[in-house]
Amino acid sequence: MSPTVLRRILLTSAALSVLSFGVPAFAEEDSPFKSPIVGVQPEMLAWIQDAKGKLIELAQAVPESKYAWSPDKGVRTFGEVFMHVAAANFGVPGFAGTPAPAGFKFEGYEHSLTKKEDIVKALKDSFAHV
Repeated sequence: MSPTVLRRILLTSAALSVLSFGVPAFAEEDSPFKSPIVGVQPEMLAWIQDAKGKLIELAQAVPESKYAWSPDKGVRTFGEVFMHVAAANFGVPGFAGTPAPAGFKFEGYEHSLTKKEDIVKALKDSFAHV
């Protein structure tokens, strides 16, 4: 994927994320049962938690020997797919004002780790960041 296409995808995702969060409305002080978060933000957080659970479970279930497997030439390996998700989790929040961790470089990140243990840790760390 060319850097221009990747940049366009990331900018579109970031714009949709920022627009969907909106401005939170705060509950009245006399009601401790109302959520201070309204709109689509709770749904988005639920989607992120759901994706986190499913992707980490899948990453842990795939045998180490399959992390280098690709269905065809030029297609991401299992490990690269998980690292691609981790890269997005680290990089996309930057468009909403949350900088990536120190030293993170999006370019080439999905190829930076190859061991299952390291990839699962990166995936977990990325969901903690997002």
